Amino acid sequence: MANYFIVEITDSNLSTLSCFNCYEQRKYDYDELEKKLLGLDEEKEREEDKENNMEEAV
Repeated sequence: MANYFIVEITDSNLSTLSCFNCYEQRKYDYDELEKKLLGLDEEKEREEDKENNMEEAV
């Protein structure tokens, strides 16, 4: 037989009960994150390196 407890929720214990998720949400730059995950930022860096190398060779 299972034991059940009845807990009365009041203002004083509400903060401790609902504090499991009491943290500030992380903020992401989803466009930048998507580019990094797809490898698009590396592609852009390689193009810039090629342009810089071409300018130095001239």
